[in-house]
Amino acid sequence: MEKEISVHIIQEEDVILKYDPSKLSSDLLEFILKKAMIISHKDTIKIMIYNQNDIKIDIKQLLYDGFKEELESIKKKHFTTNIFQFGLFLLGFIFLFLSFRTNDEVWQEIFLIGGWVPIWEMIDLELFHDVKERRRKKTLVKLLNAEIVIKKI
Repeated sequence: MEKEISVHIIQEEDVILKYDPSKLSSDLLEFILKKAMIISHKDTIKIMIYNQNDIKIDIKQLLYDGFKEELESIKKKHFTTNIFQFGLFLLGFIFLFLSFRTNDEVWQEIFLIGGWVPIWEMIDLELFHDVKERRRKKTLVKLLNAEIVIKKI
């Protein structure tokens, strides 16, 4: 089923960034993302742009570039998080290894606790903190494939 997101453009400033006219307005991007996130993953999206003052900007290209730029930003953030998670895993593994190699019971417990904390933090990052970004990423991929129709009013 096709779901429609309606956007009414009154002036150029509704579409472009204030200081960089080659980029999509972050308010417009967030508005479309918020509307798209409540649409089921099974449905297709159609973005209807109602152009009230015959704005001469290539709105379709701005939307496409804005969605693509936001998707790339999320991918970079995800990559950085993965590297951080790997570092936490390595640190936890080293501490756990040290806990088994130490003969002193106090140091053994310190290393054991010090090893499990980064491993649990890594798991927490993967399971809970990354969910919102993954959902946003899926929505952006859907928006990149959405039909964009511009109507002049």
